[in-house]
Amino acid sequence: MGLSESPSEAAIACSVVAAATVTVTVTCTSGTDSDMASAKFKANPAPVRISGFDDASAPAGDAHSVEVSEDFDVTPADAKCTVTPAAASVSPTTGGTRTVSLEVDKGVTASVTLTCSKGGASHRVHAKFAATRFDGCTSSLGTFGSGGVTVRAAISSAGGCKSVRRHDETGRTSYARWHTLKLASPGWVTVTLRSAASNGNPLDVYLLILQGAAANGSGKRLAFNDDHRSELTLGKRDSLIARYFLAAGTYTIEATTYGWLEWHQQHDVEGDYVLHVNVDHTPAASQPTSLRVKNGTTATGTWGYQPAGTATKLASSFPDGLTASLDASGGRAKLAVTPSEVGQYAVLVTYSNGPETLTKSTTVTSYCPTGQSALPGDCATPLTALDERKEQILVSPHPEHIVNMAHDCFLKRRVGEPDRWICRRLQEERVYISKTSDQIVGTSEMHPRYGTVVALESDELLEGCQSITAEVWQCDYRADWLWYHDEGQGSLGSYLLDAFVSGVVDPARCATFVFLMWGTGGTNPQVGAGTVISCGRLFTWEDDS
Repeated sequence: MGLSESPSEAAIACSVVAAATVTVTVTCTSGTDSDMASAKFKANPAPVRISGFDDASAPAGDAHSVEVSEDFDVTPADAKCTVTPAAASVSPTTGGTRTVSLEVDKGVTASVTLTCSKGGASHRVHAKFAATRFDGCTSSLGTFGSGGVTVRAAISSAGGCKSVRRHDETGRTSYARWHTLKLASPGWVTVTLRSAASNGNPLDVYLLILQGAAANGSGKRLAFNDDHRSELTLGKRDSLIARYFLAAGTYTIEATTYGWLEWHQQHDVEGDYVLHVNVDHTPAASQPTSLRVKNGTTATGTWGYQPAGTATKLASSFPDGLTASLDASGGRAKLAVTPSEVGQYAVLVTYSNGPETLTKSTTVTSYCPTGQSALPGDCATPLTALDERKEQILVSPHPEHIVNMAHDCFLKRRVGEPDRWICRRLQEERVYISKTSDQIVGTSEMHPRYGTVVALESDELLEGCQSITAEVWQCDYRADWLWYHDEGQGSLGSYLLDAFVSGVVDPARCATFVFLMWGTGGTNPQVGAGTVISCGRLFTWEDDS
């Protein structure tokens, strides 16, 4: 504040913040006399100005509403701006250039008021924001992966969009809208067309899928629907085309009405609608859930899949023991499986189409052929005569003369020593042994009833053996030596007595038959047959000859 004086008057000058009021007091003194006076100094607010805020519009097109926006300039740049209605917004909050935005329903015009103020000064302006209904006959839905889209639009006489494929007859006019879509991969398309709730009376809609993307909707008609009454979630006059298969390419969905202008009133051929399009690229395959196959043989399964161009491959098979191959092309697949072990396997096949991949499983069950028994991982013919092996006990010094050879006794040929006639008793005991084991000194040929005999270095025998894998024998009996006698030593009586004493012939089994044949070199044989009738006296013998 400053003060300037002259003999008769004074002037005061001071700085005051805009829109503020300052009280100034002046005291004048002359000698002993003085006087005081006060005055208020007020600065007027700086003006606020808005420019460039005009009416605005935007096409809603296929949407139910659209955001309408308008830019404006304001000074000073730090003025505070507000807008009505409450749904509208201003951004940014400071700056010389800002934007007003408001979501407006299609077909509606909203009044917008903008007010900017600072320091008691303000400026208010008004504009109309409109969302127009129509933006052309055709709109694009873009390229589809899996998923869906919903659009809201209007069938209107505006623009002269008239259906070409709705009527085969001439002289009928149905207004239409077209929505194009592109499928990068084949898929199943589901389209629903509903009358919008905003219509005063429900619109009787009519839905078509057309080939290509002709601007006037003149493509080939692929599918159509009028009233899909069986779908409870739709109105009785709404339309549905469900899971219609389309190859990769461009297509047009037409929204029109069942009625036509020359027959119906105007409200029956114009109105709002809601269109929903869903595309599913997930492949479909009728792959069998199970296959049964005899172990060691090959079984096949065939099936179809869609789309025909789906990339189909054998993903995996498990556990080990199954050979699997897949031949797939043109929508047909053939699976061949060969198990090497008894059990269950899983075969996984993948189907890839565009963004979607499907994995399906087939359970393969390997079983034993009729007449064979399942062993761990393999099949084998049952050794039906093993029990007989345990029961038959025949003793002879000359086994070559025995027609029905003793199955518990055998002649062991020895180089440089007398041949030894050996008898043993079988004990049930399951044993697994590697075919390359150092314990094995020899094996017999496979007998269909008795299996294979595996001789061990310990002079033990494993009997009832079957080959369950390429590396392992499975044997069901272990043979213990009970009695042996060298060929040509001793008399017939000593053979028989020694056999009884050694337990080869069990004294408790008094009904045991003993067949004896003796002689030398097969000449002039002497034959005797009898029955042990007294177990207490081992050598009580009744001659039946």
